[in-house]
Amino acid sequence: MYYHSVTVNIARVGSRHVEQVCDRCGFTFGYILARIGRGSGEAPYGVGKDRAEQSATRKAEDELERRLHEEAELVPCPKCDWVSEQQVQGYRRARHGGLKQLAKILGIAGAVVTAIVAAVLAFGQRQWYAAAIALVIGLGVTGSIAVALLLLRKFLLSLIQPNKDHPFPPQLPPGTPEAWVPGPDADVYVPASRPHPTNNPKAIT
Repeated sequence: MYYHSVTVNIARVGSRHVEQVCDRCGFTFGYILARIGRGSGEAPYGVGKDRAEQSATRKAEDELERRLHEEAELVPCPKCDWVSEQQVQGYRRARHGGLKQLAKILGIAGAVVTAIVAAVLAFGQRQWYAAAIALVIGLGVTGSIAVALLLLRKFLLSLIQPNKDHPFPPQLPPGTPEAWVPGPDADVYVPASRPHPTNNPKAIT
């Protein structure tokens, strides 16, 4: 029987004002953190497309909410050019996620395929010894690959060290948002590089 489905992909964009206290000099500043959340839903044979859209929207909104509260940007302190450890960890959480996802997929797929092969050998051909060997080798190989991918991600994340040349200004990734500092009005932040306010980031959502 021929099977087909309609896949619905939804994206949600959002931002929030992050207030940051420098863990080196104690200066308070802020910046705008913007993120995208994505979600997908599937409608078998095109049935229940509205339900698939609702599911995709919910997943996209949940991912957006998670990213806005768990991730960060490498915005240096306007006073001392230091990037706080909390920001470094938040920025790292957003990087090289594909390696983590690939490790998970390979681990699960490898375990399933290995279990099927071992079951066929054991119960279909009565080759118990071969089944045991296949199980050990299959799980060992897929597990090793998954661990290697996770270690590679850990290594790549360890290379993100914005403060390595301090007190010189850090080399920032493209798209790093501008720092904002408290203005004359305590409820208003102004761009760190400009003497007069042009906007209030706290009003941006």
